[in-house]
Amino acid sequence: HLDDRLLPVDEDGEEDELGADGRIHFAKDKLYGRDEELAKCQELFDANESPAVVFLSGYSGSGKSRMVEEFVHLNSSTMKDDKSGRRPPILFLRSKSDSADGNVPFSSIGGLFDNIDKSASVEFMDMRDVIQETLGTDARLLLKVFPKLETFLNNDSMKRPSMRASFSSGSDSASISSSVVLSSGKQKDTKKRLMLALQFFFRTLSSRSKRPLVLFLDDLQWVDGLSMELIQSILTDNMIPNLFFFGGDRSNEVGEDHILTKSLQDIKEKRDEKELEGYLCIELKDLPQEAVGQFIAD
Repeated sequence: HLDDRLLPVDEDGEEDELGADGRIHFAKDKLYGRDEELAKCQELFDANESPAVVFLSGYSGSGKSRMVEEFVHLNSSTMKDDKSGRRPPILFLRSKSDSADGNVPFSSIGGLFDNIDKSASVEFMDMRDVIQETLGTDARLLLKVFPKLETFLNNDSMKRPSMRASFSSGSDSASISSSVVLSSGKQKDTKKRLMLALQFFFRTLSSRSKRPLVLFLDDLQWVDGLSMELIQSILTDNMIPNLFFFGGDRSNEVGEDHILTKSLQDIKEKRDEKELEGYLCIELKDLPQEAVGQFIAD
């Protein structure tokens, strides 16, 4: 009987398999029953489609976050190149929406800049000049909304005009000077300035970083409108290389009229046939019986 086993020591005075605290301890570093889903993500990652997109849906506790963590772990430890036999580990940034935030602008993506590891911070320092040259005076706007971006930016960026760049959106192609679009003196639409500044930021980060960039935004059932709009613009921008995006949501809380449902449809429509090869929607269902048995056995 299980109750008879909930003891800190066995008859010989040794710790039993439950541990000294008398509790059952499960392996925390092993993922169960998601081999097929992981294989699909790996195939997409290896195909180097960019930006690659994977949306994971499932009930709370279905293992969306754990699966993404396993994917990052596997690729960080096994990535190789032809010259040295090793490639740099993944640059992994994650955030999640919170029901308490309501529709606070950009609250869903704000956490991306809150968990930058030390090794990544050193790399970002090396990219500061390029990022600042790209953003120019609009860095001040980004810092007001995302104070954690000080890792990438400093006061020098407040004094520089943003460099000229071409901008392509959807099926319409046009060369637009970012100095015109982003300059506070010539663009009164703060929202548009901020959206474009963020888009240029991710362009620069993904193109200049030596690492593949993996973004994970979880709990998108609570996503705010502006974060979703930014996600949509990033995932339909073919000028953002080396990007692998994971989105997670609770499928039972996302209906046909939800902003996420509508945005996913828009993303699919804006990506051409080739780009759709880099797009996956995966529903995480209950673990198969075999996986549950293995979980208990371990």
